[in-house]
Amino acid sequence: MDNNNPIFLPDYDNSILSVSASLASYYQIPTDYKTNPLIDSALQKGYKNVILFVVDGLGKSILFNHIPETAFLRQKYRKTISSVFPPTTAAATRTLQTALPPIVHGWLGWSCYFKEYQRTITLFTDTDYYTDLPVPDFPGSRKLIPFTFFWQKINPALNIQTHTLFPDKIDHKGIVNLHKMNRRIKEITQSDGKHFIYAYWAEPDHTSHAYGPDSPEVANRVRLINRRLRQLHADLKDTLLIITADHGQISVSETLLINQYPELLDCLACPLSLEGRAVSVFVKPDKKDVFEREFAKHLAQDFILVPREEVIKNALFGKGTPHPKAHDFIGDYLLIAITDKILEQTYPEDKRNLILRGSHAGITKKEMEVPLIIAPSKDKS
Repeated sequence: MDNNNPIFLPDYDNSILSVSASLASYYQIPTDYKTNPLIDSALQKGYKNVILFVVDGLGKSILFNHIPETAFLRQKYRKTISSVFPPTTAAATRTLQTALPPIVHGWLGWSCYFKEYQRTITLFTDTDYYTDLPVPDFPGSRKLIPFTFFWQKINPALNIQTHTLFPDKIDHKGIVNLHKMNRRIKEITQSDGKHFIYAYWAEPDHTSHAYGPDSPEVANRVRLINRRLRQLHADLKDTLLIITADHGQISVSETLLINQYPELLDCLACPLSLEGRAVSVFVKPDKKDVFEREFAKHLAQDFILVPREEVIKNALFGKGTPHPKAHDFIGDYLLIAITDKILEQTYPEDKRNLILRGSHAGITKKEMEVPLIIAPSKDKS
Protein backbone atom coordinates (compact mmCIF):
# COMPACT_ATOMS: atom_id res chain seq x y z
CA MET A 1 0.00 0.00 0.00
CA ASP A 2 1.08 3.56 -0.72
CA ASN A 3 1.42 5.93 2.26
CA ASN A 4 0.92 8.87 -0.14
CA ASN A 5 -2.61 7.70 -0.82
CA PRO A 6 -5.36 9.87 0.77
CA ILE A 7 -6.36 6.87 2.89
CA PHE A 8 -5.35 7.18 6.55
CA LEU A 9 -3.15 4.34 7.76
CA PRO A 10 -2.38 3.70 11.43
CA ASP A 11 0.80 5.23 12.82
CA TYR A 12 1.80 2.74 15.48
CA ASP A 13 4.61 4.99 16.76
CA ASN A 14 2.07 7.74 17.51
CA SER A 15 -0.95 5.76 18.54
CA ILE A 16 -3.02 4.32 21.34
CA LEU A 17 -0.34 1.60 21.50
CA SER A 18 2.12 4.34 22.52
CA VAL A 19 -0.23 5.39 25.32
CA SER A 20 -0.19 1.95 26.90
CA ALA A 21 3.50 1.49 26.17
CA SER A 22 4.21 4.64 28.20
CA LEU A 23 2.18 3.36 31.12
CA ALA A 24 3.76 -0.09 30.94
CA SER A 25 7.24 1.43 30.85
CA TYR A 26 6.42 3.71 33.79
CA TYR A 27 5.45 0.67 35.84
CA GLN A 28 8.70 -1.09 34.84
CA ILE A 29 7.05 -3.52 32.44
CA PRO A 30 9.31 -4.21 29.44
CA THR A 31 7.90 -3.03 26.11
CA ASP A 32 9.16 -3.23 22.53
CA TYR A 33 7.01 -0.32 21.40
CA LYS A 34 7.54 3.42 21.20
CA THR A 35 6.14 5.40 24.11
CA ASN A 36 4.35 8.75 24.03
CA PRO A 37 6.67 11.62 25.07
CA LEU A 38 3.83 13.77 26.46
CA ILE A 39 2.68 10.99 28.77
CA ASP A 40 6.25 10.07 29.69
CA SER A 41 6.88 13.66 30.75
CA ALA A 42 3.65 13.95 32.74
CA LEU A 43 4.34 10.72 34.62
CA GLN A 44 7.68 12.01 35.87
CA LYS A 45 5.87 14.02 38.56
CA GLY A 46 5.25 10.77 40.41
CA TYR A 47 1.50 10.84 40.98
CA LYS A 48 -0.14 8.79 43.70
CA ASN A 49 -2.85 7.80 41.21
CA VAL A 50 -2.85 7.28 37.46
CA ILE A 51 -6.08 6.83 35.48
CA LEU A 52 -6.43 5.67 31.89
CA PHE A 53 -10.00 6.51 30.88
CA VAL A 54 -11.09 5.08 27.51
CA VAL A 55 -14.19 6.62 25.94
CA ASP A 56 -15.48 4.28 23.21
CA GLY A 57 -15.94 5.95 19.84
CA LEU A 58 -14.86 9.44 20.92
CA GLY A 59 -12.79 10.14 17.81
CA LYS A 60 -11.17 13.52 17.32
CA SER A 61 -13.76 14.50 14.72
CA ILE A 62 -16.66 13.71 17.06
CA LEU A 63 -15.02 15.51 19.98
CA PHE A 64 -14.26 18.66 18.01
CA ASN A 65 -17.64 18.73 16.25
CA HIS A 66 -19.78 18.53 19.37
CA ILE A 67 -18.15 20.66 22.07
CA PRO A 68 -16.54 24.11 21.89
CA GLU A 69 -12.88 25.00 22.45
CA THR A 70 -13.75 26.18 25.95
CA ALA A 71 -15.04 22.76 27.02
CA PHE A 72 -12.97 20.74 29.48
CA LEU A 73 -12.00 17.96 27.07
CA ARG A 74 -10.96 20.48 24.41
CA GLN A 75 -8.94 22.51 26.92
CA LYS A 76 -7.05 19.42 28.07
CA TYR A 77 -6.61 18.02 24.56
CA ARG A 78 -2.88 17.70 23.85
CA LYS A 79 -2.46 15.84 20.59
CA THR A 80 -4.11 13.76 17.89
CA ILE A 81 -2.97 10.15 17.81
CA SER A 82 -3.81 7.14 15.70
CA SER A 83 -5.90 4.12 16.51
CA VAL A 84 -4.71 0.70 15.37
CA PHE A 85 -5.93 -1.33 12.42
CA PRO A 86 -8.73 -1.99 12.28
CA PRO A 87 -9.94 1.02 14.28
CA THR A 88 -12.56 -0.95 16.16
CA THR A 89 -13.33 -1.91 19.73
CA ALA A 90 -12.04 -5.50 19.73
CA ALA A 91 -8.65 -4.64 18.24
CA ALA A 92 -8.19 -1.23 19.84
CA THR A 93 -9.32 -1.82 23.42
CA ARG A 94 -7.22 -4.97 23.60
CA THR A 95 -4.23 -2.87 22.49
CA LEU A 96 -4.95 -0.32 25.20
CA GLN A 97 -5.32 -3.10 27.76
CA THR A 98 -2.29 -5.20 26.77
CA ALA A 99 0.17 -2.62 25.36
CA LEU A 100 0.45 -4.88 22.31
CA PRO A 101 -0.63 -4.38 18.69
CA PRO A 102 -3.46 -6.51 17.23
CA ILE A 103 -1.13 -8.90 15.39
CA VAL A 104 0.37 -9.86 18.77
CA HIS A 105 -2.71 -9.96 21.02
CA GLY A 106 -4.79 -11.64 18.28
CA TRP A 107 -8.14 -9.85 18.67
CA LEU A 108 -8.26 -8.64 15.08
CA GLY A 109 -11.93 -7.67 14.83
CA TRP A 110 -15.45 -7.98 16.12
CA SER A 111 -15.96 -11.41 14.58
CA CYS A 112 -13.30 -13.88 13.47
CA TYR A 113 -13.51 -17.05 11.41
CA PHE A 114 -12.44 -20.08 13.43
CA LYS A 115 -11.54 -22.80 10.94
CA GLU A 116 -11.71 -25.48 13.65
CA TYR A 117 -15.42 -24.74 14.15
CA GLN A 118 -16.17 -23.50 10.61
CA ARG A 119 -17.93 -20.50 12.10
CA THR A 120 -17.57 -16.75 12.17
CA ILE A 121 -17.70 -16.08 15.91
CA THR A 122 -18.30 -12.79 17.72
CA LEU A 123 -15.38 -12.58 20.14
CA PHE A 124 -17.07 -10.65 22.94
CA THR A 125 -20.12 -12.93 23.10
CA ASP A 126 -18.74 -16.28 21.88
CA THR A 127 -21.77 -16.67 19.60
CA ASP A 128 -22.18 -17.25 15.87
CA TYR A 129 -21.96 -13.82 14.25
CA TYR A 130 -24.74 -14.55 11.77
CA THR A 131 -27.27 -16.27 14.04
CA ASP A 132 -26.29 -14.94 17.49
CA LEU A 133 -26.59 -18.52 18.77
CA PRO A 134 -24.03 -20.37 20.90
CA VAL A 135 -21.44 -22.44 19.02
CA PRO A 136 -21.40 -26.07 20.20
CA ASP A 137 -18.22 -27.03 22.10
CA PHE A 138 -16.66 -23.60 21.59
CA PRO A 139 -14.47 -23.06 24.69
CA GLY A 140 -14.56 -19.27 24.52
CA SER A 141 -12.54 -16.56 22.80
CA ARG A 142 -10.58 -15.69 25.93
CA LYS A 143 -9.36 -19.29 26.14
CA LEU A 144 -8.41 -19.53 22.47
CA ILE A 145 -7.01 -15.98 22.25
CA PRO A 146 -5.81 -15.39 25.83
CA PHE A 147 -4.33 -12.07 26.87
CA THR A 148 -3.12 -10.32 30.00
CA PHE A 149 -3.89 -6.74 31.00
CA PHE A 150 -0.56 -4.93 31.18
CA TRP A 151 -1.29 -3.73 34.72
CA GLN A 152 -1.48 -7.34 35.85
CA LYS A 153 2.26 -7.51 35.10
CA ILE A 154 3.21 -4.74 37.53
CA ASN A 155 5.77 -6.02 40.01
CA PRO A 156 4.02 -6.47 43.39
CA ALA A 157 7.09 -4.91 45.00
CA LEU A 158 6.02 -1.53 43.56
CA ASN A 159 2.92 -1.64 45.79
CA ILE A 160 0.57 -0.38 43.06
CA GLN A 161 -3.07 -1.29 43.57
CA THR A 162 -4.80 -1.83 40.21
CA HIS A 163 -8.49 -1.44 39.34
CA THR A 164 -10.48 -2.23 36.19
CA LEU A 165 -13.84 -0.46 35.80
CA PHE A 166 -16.42 -1.36 33.15
CA PRO A 167 -20.07 -0.37 32.59
CA ASP A 168 -22.82 -2.81 33.45
CA LYS A 169 -23.50 -3.51 29.76
CA ILE A 170 -20.15 -5.31 29.65
CA ASP A 171 -19.80 -6.60 33.19
CA HIS A 172 -22.99 -7.55 35.04
CA LYS A 173 -21.29 -6.25 38.19
CA GLY A 174 -20.25 -3.10 36.36
CA ILE A 175 -21.17 0.55 36.78
CA VAL A 176 -24.56 1.84 35.62
CA ASN A 177 -23.73 5.46 34.77
CA LEU A 178 -20.91 7.98 34.62
CA HIS A 179 -21.94 9.62 37.89
CA LYS A 180 -21.38 6.32 39.71
CA MET A 181 -18.18 5.72 37.72
CA ASN A 182 -16.88 9.06 39.02
CA ARG A 183 -17.88 8.19 42.56
CA ARG A 184 -16.06 4.86 42.40
CA ILE A 185 -12.91 6.46 40.96
CA LYS A 186 -12.98 9.15 43.64
CA GLU A 187 -13.27 6.50 46.36
CA ILE A 188 -10.27 4.63 44.97
CA THR A 189 -8.06 7.68 44.56
CA GLN A 190 -8.80 8.89 48.09
CA SER A 191 -7.94 5.55 49.66
CA ASP A 192 -4.49 4.71 51.00
CA GLY A 193 -1.67 3.70 48.71
CA LYS A 194 -0.84 4.20 45.04
CA HIS A 195 -3.37 3.23 42.40
CA PHE A 196 -3.64 2.57 38.67
CA ILE A 197 -7.20 2.66 37.27
CA TYR A 198 -8.32 1.52 33.84
CA ALA A 199 -11.82 2.87 33.24
CA TYR A 200 -13.85 2.22 30.11
CA TRP A 201 -17.12 3.81 28.99
CA ALA A 202 -19.16 2.45 26.03
CA GLU A 203 -20.54 5.78 24.80
CA PRO A 204 -20.77 7.65 22.46
CA ASP A 205 -20.05 4.60 20.28
CA HIS A 206 -23.40 2.89 20.82
CA THR A 207 -25.38 6.05 20.10
CA SER A 208 -23.22 6.84 17.07
CA HIS A 209 -24.04 3.45 15.56
CA ALA A 210 -27.75 4.05 16.05
CA TYR A 211 -28.05 7.71 15.04
CA GLY A 212 -24.82 8.62 13.27
CA PRO A 213 -21.77 10.46 14.64
CA ASP A 214 -23.05 13.88 13.52
CA SER A 215 -26.45 13.51 15.18
CA PRO A 216 -27.94 15.62 18.01
CA GLU A 217 -28.15 12.44 20.06
CA VAL A 218 -24.38 11.96 19.87
CA ALA A 219 -23.82 15.65 20.60
CA ASN A 220 -25.81 15.23 23.82
CA ARG A 221 -23.77 12.17 24.79
CA VAL A 222 -20.48 13.96 24.19
CA ARG A 223 -21.59 16.99 26.20
CA LEU A 224 -22.60 14.74 29.09
CA ILE A 225 -19.26 12.91 28.97
CA ASN A 226 -17.47 16.26 28.96
CA ARG A 227 -19.43 17.44 32.03
CA ARG A 228 -18.89 14.23 33.95
CA LEU A 229 -15.16 14.09 33.25
CA ARG A 230 -14.80 17.76 34.15
CA GLN A 231 -16.53 17.01 37.47
CA LEU A 232 -14.28 14.00 38.03
CA HIS A 233 -11.16 16.03 37.34
CA ALA A 234 -12.23 18.73 39.80
CA ASP A 235 -12.47 16.12 42.57
CA LEU A 236 -9.08 14.50 41.96
CA LYS A 237 -5.94 15.09 43.99
CA ASP A 238 -2.41 13.90 43.25
CA THR A 239 -3.75 12.14 40.15
CA LEU A 240 -2.86 12.04 36.46
CA LEU A 241 -5.97 11.57 34.31
CA ILE A 242 -5.27 10.34 30.76
CA ILE A 243 -8.27 10.19 28.43
CA THR A 244 -8.38 8.73 24.94
CA ALA A 245 -10.64 6.70 22.63
CA ASP A 246 -10.31 3.38 20.87
CA HIS A 247 -11.49 4.75 17.50
CA GLY A 248 -13.72 7.32 15.83
CA GLN A 249 -16.74 6.86 13.59
CA ILE A 250 -17.96 7.80 10.13
CA SER A 251 -21.52 8.34 8.92
CA VAL A 252 -22.77 5.41 6.81
CA SER A 253 -24.56 5.99 3.52
CA GLU A 254 -25.29 2.35 2.62
CA THR A 255 -24.81 -1.25 3.68
CA LEU A 256 -23.88 -3.36 0.68
CA LEU A 257 -24.65 -7.07 0.68
CA ILE A 258 -22.25 -9.43 -1.04
CA ASN A 259 -25.31 -11.61 -1.66
CA GLN A 260 -26.32 -9.04 -4.29
CA TYR A 261 -23.30 -10.06 -6.37
CA PRO A 262 -23.68 -13.80 -7.16
CA GLU A 263 -20.32 -14.04 -8.91
CA LEU A 264 -18.54 -12.70 -5.80
CA LEU A 265 -20.62 -14.79 -3.44
CA ASP A 266 -19.74 -17.94 -5.37
CA CYS A 267 -16.04 -17.25 -4.80
CA LEU A 268 -16.28 -17.40 -1.00
CA ALA A 269 -14.78 -20.40 0.77
CA CYS A 270 -16.41 -19.41 4.08
CA PRO A 271 -18.48 -16.54 5.50
CA LEU A 272 -17.12 -13.01 5.69
CA SER A 273 -15.48 -12.03 8.98
CA LEU A 274 -13.73 -9.30 11.01
CA GLU A 275 -15.70 -6.09 10.32
CA GLY A 276 -18.12 -4.55 7.85
CA ARG A 277 -15.48 -1.97 6.92
CA ALA A 278 -12.44 -4.26 7.24
CA VAL A 279 -13.62 -7.51 5.73
CA SER A 280 -11.60 -10.70 5.85
CA VAL A 281 -12.34 -12.79 2.76
CA PHE A 282 -11.36 -16.41 2.24
CA VAL A 283 -11.64 -17.33 -1.45
CA LYS A 284 -11.84 -20.73 -3.13
CA PRO A 285 -8.39 -21.56 -4.56
CA ASP A 286 -9.61 -21.71 -8.15
CA LYS A 287 -11.69 -18.51 -7.89
CA LYS A 288 -9.11 -15.82 -7.04
CA ASP A 289 -8.97 -14.40 -10.57
CA VAL A 290 -12.75 -14.29 -10.70
CA PHE A 291 -12.93 -12.64 -7.30
CA GLU A 292 -10.45 -9.92 -8.23
CA ARG A 293 -12.29 -9.24 -11.49
CA GLU A 294 -15.71 -9.05 -9.86
CA PHE A 295 -14.39 -6.93 -7.01
CA ALA A 296 -13.06 -4.41 -9.53
CA LYS A 297 -16.44 -4.36 -11.22
CA HIS A 298 -18.66 -3.95 -8.14
CA LEU A 299 -16.74 -2.78 -5.04
CA ALA A 300 -13.52 -1.01 -6.04
CA GLN A 301 -15.03 2.47 -5.67
CA ASP A 302 -15.67 1.94 -1.97
CA PHE A 303 -13.05 -0.57 -0.83
CA ILE A 304 -9.42 -1.35 -1.48
CA LEU A 305 -8.45 -4.97 -2.05
CA VAL A 306 -5.34 -5.95 -0.10
CA PRO A 307 -3.92 -9.44 -0.64
CA ARG A 308 -2.90 -11.40 2.45
CA GLU A 309 0.81 -11.18 1.56
CA GLU A 310 0.64 -7.39 1.44
CA VAL A 311 -1.25 -7.21 4.74
CA ILE A 312 1.54 -9.12 6.45
CA LYS A 313 4.40 -7.41 4.59
CA ASN A 314 3.12 -3.93 5.50
CA ALA A 315 2.43 -4.89 9.15
CA LEU A 316 -1.07 -3.47 8.88
CA PHE A 317 -2.00 -5.08 12.20
CA GLY A 318 1.26 -3.91 13.77
CA LYS A 319 4.68 -5.46 14.32
CA GLY A 320 5.77 -8.25 16.63
CA THR A 321 5.50 -11.99 17.00
CA PRO A 322 2.05 -12.90 15.66
CA HIS A 323 -0.42 -14.52 17.98
CA PRO A 324 -0.87 -18.18 16.89
CA LYS A 325 -4.46 -17.43 15.80
CA ALA A 326 -3.81 -14.07 14.13
CA HIS A 327 -2.75 -15.37 10.73
CA ASP A 328 -5.72 -17.77 10.78
CA PHE A 329 -8.05 -14.78 10.93
CA ILE A 330 -6.50 -12.93 7.98
CA GLY A 331 -8.16 -14.16 4.81
CA ASP A 332 -6.79 -14.35 1.30
CA TYR A 333 -7.78 -10.69 1.02
CA LEU A 334 -8.85 -7.79 3.18
CA LEU A 335 -11.52 -5.48 1.75
CA ILE A 336 -10.97 -2.16 3.51
CA ALA A 337 -13.47 0.69 3.30
CA ILE A 338 -12.27 4.05 2.00
CA THR A 339 -15.68 5.74 1.57
CA ASP A 340 -18.80 5.61 3.76
CA LYS A 341 -20.16 2.13 3.04
CA ILE A 342 -20.28 -1.22 4.80
CA LEU A 343 -20.08 -4.70 3.26
CA GLU A 344 -22.04 -7.52 4.87
CA GLN A 345 -23.30 -11.02 4.14
CA THR A 346 -26.68 -12.43 5.10
CA TYR A 347 -28.22 -15.85 5.64
CA PRO A 348 -31.87 -16.98 5.80
CA GLU A 349 -31.63 -17.49 9.58
CA ASP A 350 -30.02 -14.06 10.04
CA LYS A 351 -31.70 -11.97 12.77
CA ARG A 352 -29.25 -9.05 12.88
CA ASN A 353 -30.18 -5.43 12.38
CA LEU A 354 -27.77 -4.33 9.65
CA ILE A 355 -28.94 -0.72 9.52
CA LEU A 356 -26.15 1.33 11.08
CA ARG A 357 -25.99 5.09 10.71
CA GLY A 358 -22.44 5.21 12.00
CA SER A 359 -19.60 2.73 11.79
CA HIS A 360 -15.82 2.28 11.93
CA ALA A 361 -12.94 -0.10 11.10
CA GLY A 362 -12.08 1.48 7.74
CA ILE A 363 -9.05 3.62 7.00
CA THR A 364 -10.53 7.09 6.85
CA LYS A 365 -9.33 9.96 8.99
CA LYS A 366 -12.55 10.17 11.01
CA GLU A 367 -12.27 6.53 12.03
CA MET A 368 -8.54 6.47 12.69
CA GLU A 369 -7.86 9.75 14.54
CA VAL A 370 -8.45 9.89 18.30
CA PRO A 371 -7.60 12.55 20.88
CA LEU A 372 -4.97 12.33 23.56
CA ILE A 373 -6.19 14.27 26.59
CA ILE A 374 -3.89 14.71 29.58
CA ALA A 375 -5.37 16.31 32.71
CA PRO A 376 -3.22 16.40 35.86
CA SER A 377 -5.12 17.17 39.03
CA LYS A 378 -5.04 20.85 39.93
CA ASP A 379 -2.83 20.37 42.96
CA LYS A 380 0.00 19.08 40.71
CA SER A 381 -0.69 20.77 37.38
